[in-house]
Amino acid sequence: MNEYGIATYGQPCRECGWSWATPVPEAKAVVVGLPERYGALLSGADGSARHADLAWSAKAYVSHVSDNLSIWAQRLAAAAGAPTPVSRYQARQLAEARRYEDLPIEGALWSLDRAVAAWLEAVEQAERRGVVLDHPDRGPLSVVDVVGTNAHDAYHHAWDIACCLGQAERPSVSRTGSAASEVDLLKSDLALANRNLVRVIRALEPAALAGASRLPGWTRSHVLTHLARNADGLRNLLLAARSGEAVQMYASPTARAADIEAGATRPAEVVLADAVQAAERFWVEVGAMPATAWNTTVLFSSGGPDPVSVPAPRVLGMRVEETVIHLVDLDGGFSFDDVDRAALTRMLHTLLGRRQRQEVNISVVLTDAEPPEERAEGLVVCGKLADLVAWLAGRSDRGVEANGGTLPALRPL
Repeated sequence: MNEYGIATYGQPCRECGWSWATPVPEAKAVVVGLPERYGALLSGADGSARHADLAWSAKAYVSHVSDNLSIWAQRLAAAAGAPTPVSRYQARQLAEARRYEDLPIEGALWSLDRAVAAWLEAVEQAERRGVVLDHPDRGPLSVVDVVGTNAHDAYHHAWDIACCLGQAERPSVSRTGSAASEVDLLKSDLALANRNLVRVIRALEPAALAGASRLPGWTRSHVLTHLARNADGLRNLLLAARSGEAVQMYASPTARAADIEAGATRPAEVVLADAVQAAERFWVEVGAMPATAWNTTVLFSSGGPDPVSVPAPRVLGMRVEETVIHLVDLDGGFSFDDVDRAALTRMLHTLLGRRQRQEVNISVVLTDAEPPEERAEGLVVCGKLADLVAWLAGRSDRGVEANGGTLPALRPL
């Protein structure tokens, strides 16, 4: 089965219900039947209808699926039998460049019909050649993996289109959701963060670890050592949640700092391996957690006095934030723009809450939301999602501005 799809969306997909065990012939049939299915859904409609929880209109989803199939068809057609590297693409940026919302629905459906035909031809050729694609985030993908991924995208967005048209309902989930839904979402966020961690580490030359990171006074080796020890420390908190016993995250703040300094002097290959293996140990512990353990609270015992209690799912969120933020700190080409938008949105709300607890009394407005958010009252900081997360993390004030006051200076988290 498609491990990436399961880790990201659940098995079955927690929203549309797609099963990643769907046989290849059935998955192909889903794609081949798209023009008829989408055409029936949109019969008599201009496609401009939207749903409040979704980024695009119904017709924009048609254009997205059409472009997605065309891109994957190009990848398959160009690939040799051996693992062939492919690049990622940003769906939102493509939508803006292609002006999906301005395209008439008739043109979108016309393009979809031709994209499906080209996709099927490319898939059948790739099957005969034994093509394997090497995706920077998803790793090696067989033709079976590609067919499942593309079929899910098509099936999922048929449901999105139906929701836009009022023909289906989306599940009602609060910002935090129930413990179970929150854990599922955070597991998906963590799976993506771990894949990015491995990808960035693979691209780092060992000699680069001695170079400066974006954190003053820390090399890349310091950052990776901290990430490894953070994984082990947060794993201790999951052990506490699972066992009911008090387990400290670190022995003390002094011991934590000493471990980072000592670990940063190790050979580069050891530091790189340690960062990956510690992330894997944490992921194994996540999988070992019984469902009931996620409903507990644990002491955030980082070695300091008077530790606070946090819900067990918050430990997952902490690890996601640590991984994403410090991948940016490595200064190895990874940015907040590379993070899944849903995961980045969850980070935004969490980081905003942390800053407000630090008495930074602000609200934020996303300038790249669909539809654009309304201005709030008081001191409002405006910017694109990725830029706001970078600012709230204390990494950059690029692209953000205060409406009604001076932009507060935030220390790095």
